[in-house]
Amino acid sequence: MENLIVIENVRQRVDDMFKDAIEKNASDIHIEPQKDYVLVRYRIDWELFPIFKISNESKDNLITRVKILSQLKIDENRIPQDWQIMFEYKKPEVWKKEDIDMRVSTFPTLYWEKIVIRILRKDWNLLNLDRIGFLSINLNLIKKALSFKEWLILVAWPTWSWKTTTLYAMLNWFDPKKYNISTLEDPIEYKIPWINQSQVKPEIGYTFSVGLKTLLRQDPDIILVWEIRDTETAKLAIEASLTWHLVLWTIHATKWIGVVERLVNMWIEPYLIAWSLKMIISQRLVKRLCNCAELIKFEWEDFVSDWLDYWKIFKEWLGDSLFNSLKNKIKLRKTKWCDICFNTGYKWRIPIHEVVLIDKDFAKLIWKDLNDHLWNDLMIQKWYLNLYQDGLIKVLFWLTDLKQVLPYKSL
Repeated sequence: MENLIVIENVRQRVDDMFKDAIEKNASDIHIEPQKDYVLVRYRIDWELFPIFKISNESKDNLITRVKILSQLKIDENRIPQDWQIMFEYKKPEVWKKEDIDMRVSTFPTLYWEKIVIRILRKDWNLLNLDRIGFLSINLNLIKKALSFKEWLILVAWPTWSWKTTTLYAMLNWFDPKKYNISTLEDPIEYKIPWINQSQVKPEIGYTFSVGLKTLLRQDPDIILVWEIRDTETAKLAIEASLTWHLVLWTIHATKWIGVVERLVNMWIEPYLIAWSLKMIISQRLVKRLCNCAELIKFEWEDFVSDWLDYWKIFKEWLGDSLFNSLKNKIKLRKTKWCDICFNTGYKWRIPIHEVVLIDKDFAKLIWKDLNDHLWNDLMIQKWYLNLYQDGLIKVLFWLTDLKQVLPYKSL
């Protein structure tokens, strides 16, 4: 971290800070006033790194500059404020410029105002189902579900799980010139040609339920509802899916049973859920190994003990000889350290997934018996991967390591 900085050109310093954070793939910039200085930290791959300190005499200029860029009230420091900045970033040695959306939030603290700037970089290359990290077995299931062009597909997610990328990639799988595709979003993050995108505004009464009622009168083929939080919207979405519309929506849940329980808690009858729900996609992000990671010797017995039931089926299918010849060829990579990954061993993130196509067997469980063990047994019978197993396969592909995947064993 640099020594204490006195800002002479605040415009240039703020621009340089934005560019530096973008080039380091930071998700957030934290500007934190302390007693004797202002600390600037970046969040990179979920971890906060101190970058530099700014002297107190430069504090007002820095905060004022950020407020001006984000169109916030300069003289208001008693209450929180939030808005956004559209920053024009020019890549080094590349003539083309990129517009980066930055969400700014201020928060009154003991010494002054803390500012957090979330960097929302749009990667159009990721809006493709084939490029966002699905294993082929899961990718084929998703494409099969989308080909029905009806029913309900749910993406279960916590914060920062790339659900936006997955949903837009699913929409992008269709030719918008052949279908009437409409969305209700909060906020609109990608503007996609030929798709009717609408920003909900609860403060004026334009909610998801109001928007969905109107959309159903717009002759839609495919509907995306960003998040369903209330009974009315949930019932409307299910009714739409039962009347020959494909409905995509997101819901806060840790795994499949949480999805169904949330819907039941919204007073949706289990038989309606079983009839309408076609697929549940649950996803998380894990840290990706940096290129500095090195190959290590692999002890198969220690590894497979955590996944024994699943691999028993795999062994029966392959036969002993093929299974044994395969396991001896497996190698893993272990984290090392370099300046590129800030000596963490990881650089950027990759998703892990649990994709379940709801057929009549799963529908019976939803309708009659919400039992976690029965569901897991059925997943094994149908060769579906849970989050942990998907992560283990990506360990074998040298994308991540066991340290990142093991927390999902209990989900």
